Amino acid sequence: MNRTRSLALLTAAALTTATVAPAAHAADWMSHVYNPTYASAETAPGAEARLTLNGSYPAGTTFAVAAAGAGWDLSVDDRGTVTARPLGQYPGAYVQNYVTVTYPDGTVDYAPFTVRVVRPAVSLADSLQLSWGDATVAPGGSVTLRPSVQLPEGTQLAAPAGSGGWRIDADRSSGNVTVTAPAGARAGAGIALTLGAAFPDGSTKQYTSRVTVGQAAATTTAAATTAPTATTKPSTPTQPTTPQPAPGALSYADTPVPAGSQVTVYLNGTLPDGSRVYGPNQKYNGWTLRTDEVTGAITYTAPADAKPGYALKLDVTVVFPDGTRRTVPASVHVPAATTTTAQPTTTAQPTATTTPRRPASETANVSIDNATIKAGESIVVTPKGLPAGARVFVTEETRGGWTIARDGDTGIRITAAQGMAPGSVLRINAAILFADGSSVNRTFDTTVAPRLDAASLSYPAATVAPGGSVNVTPAGVVPRGTTFQVGQVPDGWRATVNRTTGRVTVRAPRSAGEAVKVPVVASLSDGSTHTYELDVRTTGAATTTAPAPAPTPSDPGNPGNPGAIAAGVLAGLALTLGMLGLLGGYIPFF
Repeated sequence: MNRTRSLALLTAAALTTATVAPAAHAADWMSHVYNPTYASAETAPGAEARLTLNGSYPAGTTFAVAAAGAGWDLSVDDRGTVTARPLGQYPGAYVQNYVTVTYPDGTVDYAPFTVRVVRPAVSLADSLQLSWGDATVAPGGSVTLRPSVQLPEGTQLAAPAGSGGWRIDADRSSGNVTVTAPAGARAGAGIALTLGAAFPDGSTKQYTSRVTVGQAAATTTAAATTAPTATTKPSTPTQPTTPQPAPGALSYADTPVPAGSQVTVYLNGTLPDGSRVYGPNQKYNGWTLRTDEVTGAITYTAPADAKPGYALKLDVTVVFPDGTRRTVPASVHVPAATTTTAQPTTTAQPTATTTPRRPASETANVSIDNATIKAGESIVVTPKGLPAGARVFVTEETRGGWTIARDGDTGIRITAAQGMAPGSVLRINAAILFADGSSVNRTFDTTVAPRLDAASLSYPAATVAPGGSVNVTPAGVVPRGTTFQVGQVPDGWRATVNRTTGRVTVRAPRSAGEAVKVPVVASLSDGSTHTYELDVRTTGAATTTAPAPAPTPSDPGNPGNPGAIAAGVLAGLALTLGMLGLLGGYIPFF
């Protein structure tokens, strides 16, 4: 019977030991009789997974695993057991592939399998005793920091490119980090170097080393120091210290590098102590080439679109301790795709798939905007466009009134000291490490905002008529974002202000000759406030109440004259009657 097997059947298959058995019916195709399967498996990053073939098969059966592409090392033995090892894959990655089972009668079965990468119980970040140590460097000199233990294959480093005249170059293959100090650096100055490491199991950790500027060397002969040691160009000593190896003792094997994969090729032969190897450390035609100066190992990273059959040839220069040189050729090539010969079969051929390998460093659109900070303030800057799992690293340091530190996994905390000059600029380089292990560097500037000069504004004195109002506009330029309000106004006065322009309207009481100060409070956008006093005076002389004048006697010599008094009374009565006549002739009766 023709049977079609699928991936769904794998999880339900019972785990049995493969045994050799004869065909049940000679007339049947063997692919009809046998049913080989694999159960799905899990493995930690960089660790091997072994998948045993379930079911029986006849003697003479052969097994072949389909090519998996970059990121996985797959093999199968003569008993059908598959060995799968992820290369640089992180938890969550997987491969779906199949084994071609060819029976003695020429018929073929395809046994699919799936291997997933899972997080181990103890992460590499917690188990590795890894550090880069501290070092001293001369002004303008360089020093190379080396990891205390060998980095696991697939480890990725993220390192800032440097700041303040310092330069940092990280070899992401060997883990060596070269730090170059500014030429004019003073003794005692230093930089705290922060490295981010992403291990093949998906764990990450931050490591900090400090490089301090020492005194410049007085002579060309320096005392021996412990690692890390300064990286210098090769020189020719007067006396050879190690004999040169015999010709032909050093070589590189021609090595296949699949498209999109990374392969390290080691130098064959004995390399005398003190030798230095100078090879390519560059990008070429989509390839990335890194040469270890001490061991001579060359790490090739092929582009994802490398064509099968493409060959890359280069020369490496070995400088021996006696100053002599040797050129050693090296070459790699992109292997051709693996093909299989079709055989009669009743089982549909599955499609081998692997985890997509698209470096986030090429696809992610990550940027960091320039920032503005106030003196005495602390802000957190977060890159834009960070994909899930990305981490940000900066060199944590304090210099020139600035303090730079990480804030969580994705933030950069920047603090400007009190009293820093407006317009001061700090350029920061940040390393962004993506979940797939690739990384990029981004640079941005942080500027101290100028202080807003509230003293440049003033209110001119004003006068107002008693009971009237006057408008007073501030002289000078109002800083953007400033708002105004009126403070406590003296009794009898009223004042209002336009919150954005600062124009004040003052209404005075009816009394003349008063002078008051109207407070106006300005709140600036930088958080500061300033109070202005508007001088206002009412026009006109001061009004006073005078006592009524004493009556003048008609006869000063005889103030008690009855005739004079009577005449005054009659005159007043006549005047009153005349006024009443003017009002309509109405005379009231008392």
